[in-house]
Amino acid sequence: QSVSTNAEQSGLYIRLSDFDEALFWVTLKDNELQSYEDVKGIISTHHTLASELIHDLFRSVQGNDYDNIVIIGPDHNSREGLKIITSDAGWSTPFGTLELNESYHVKLLQHPFMAVNNTIMKNEHSSGAIIPYIKYYFPDTSINTVAIPATMNQKESEQLGMFLSEMIDVESTLLIASLDFSHYLNVS
Repeated sequence: QSVSTNAEQSGLYIRLSDFDEALFWVTLKDNELQSYEDVKGIISTHHTLASELIHDLFRSVQGNDYDNIVIIGPDHNSREGLKIITSDAGWSTPFGTLELNESYHVKLLQHPFMAVNNTIMKNEHSSGAIIPYIKYYFPDTSINTVAIPATMNQKESEQLGMFLSEMIDVESTLLIASLDFSHYLNVS
């Protein structure tokens, strides 16, 4: 505990701004799930009211061996114009620290729109909401978080996709699209 506190104070780790530990545990079920092998990417909600679905998703791919996880989600506030936000720190969770993948971080910073802003990432729930689940299910993995602004057009988004596909080691990395799709549309 004291090591974690010192690390947080030195800026090495981002402390989650909001985590409902009671909701985490009450939605963790021991039900039968299909396991999926050789999974390279998943789409997850980042709303913890759907915590049971998040648990089920991560449990279904838990058997895969990942060295790194990259989360891509929206920058819900898009305060930085066309800047894609990333962090240069690991994350402090109730289950221990989730370390930053330094080599991926260096590569991410080569993208012309990429900028480091730990304050934005700390409060960006597209990453923060699922970070505890990642540490719980993949305790030995490292992490990189990316928040995409609403100002990106389709061409810029496709270029980012190509950039990521060239920098990621697909054999050892899980790519997570952390999305909410819509807050107001019907299921149909």
